Amino acid sequence: VEELLRYDSPVQLTSRAVLQDVTYKGQTFPAGSFVAFLLGAANRDPAQFAEPGRLDLGRANNKHLAFGGGIHYCLGAPLARLEGEIAFATLARRLPTLALDGPEPAYRDNLTLRGLERLKARFTGVADPWELATRPPVAIVGSGPSGLITAYLLAAEGFPVTVFEAFHELGGVLRYGIP
Repeated sequence: VEELLRYDSPVQLTSRAVLQDVTYKGQTFPAGSFVAFLLGAANRDPAQFAEPGRLDLGRANNKHLAFGGGIHYCLGAPLARLEGEIAFATLARRLPTLALDGPEPAYRDNLTLRGLERLKARFTGVADPWELATRPPVAIVGSGPSGLITAYLLAAEGFPVTVFEAFHELGGVLRYGIP
């Protein structure tokens, strides 16, 4: 997961306002100016990564900036990592013949947040439908990336999934921690 985050970072750039004059490596940034941090480019820095343009799933010391750093480090990073680990393990287990099918992946037209618009794939074989018939229904609240990934993973495991945009759409039929 770490190498995939480095190689194709979801956040490509971020910016910050300079609060007071600061000089870094001989360059002065005056108060009130903005500084852009190109995280995607930093994750391809040859001074930090050997062969940075090569996807190396066994890469050691992978100190990437896919989730930012310092006080602005992404709070959702542990969940995103876990979802990635579960997603790739589930795909490998459930769809062992999964392969790219077609042209290069298509990305959304967004300068800051990198994400796939389309990725054509093919596979053969499906899970035993009788094994999947006994799974209880699941409701996912939130249609953001985490909610949709979770819904996809549960659906891949055979759970009937319904995604709700917001908690109020459930009409009070769900209470926290109480079935």
